[in-house]
Amino acid sequence: IKSLILIDTSSEPEPKDKMLRNKAMLLVAKYIGLSPLAGKVMSMFFGPEFLKDPSRRALREPWKNHFKSNDRVGIVKAVKGVIFREGITRELAKISHPATIMVGENDQLTDLTKAEILQAHLNNASLHVIPRAGHVSPIEEPAIVNSIIEEHLHHV
Repeated sequence: IKSLILIDTSSEPEPKDKMLRNKAMLLVAKYIGLSPLAGKVMSMFFGPEFLKDPSRRALREPWKNHFKSNDRVGIVKAVKGVIFREGITRELAKISHPATIMVGENDQLTDLTKAEILQAHLNNASLHVIPRAGHVSPIEEPAIVNSIIEEHLHHV
């Protein structure tokens, strides 16, 4: 490993105040299915500009359909892995490789504060806020994200 690119992620455990919502969504996914959750998940993952922009409707629909068609068992396992994970912030000081951190300006799941925690605990990290993006900034603002990735790779 020569460097890290961290996008819309966190070293912190899932916030306790979100646990009831997350567990309820897991129960719906497990016993009812993913379709009833699609609208909520879209609003959690994507920023308001992406969700409201009429010119991006053709981009939104496949993602919504993709979520609804996912394997329920797999989704439940993946989400459990996220919401019950332990934090690793105290381990970050062991990493000395260059790191580029990106976070969507409107990311509700791993917000700017969490990205700043990453930056503060990594020895050699830069932080970039992706304008107009939510939790999936590479989908919402691919040109900006790709430009930052190219810049990172050019320097390492």
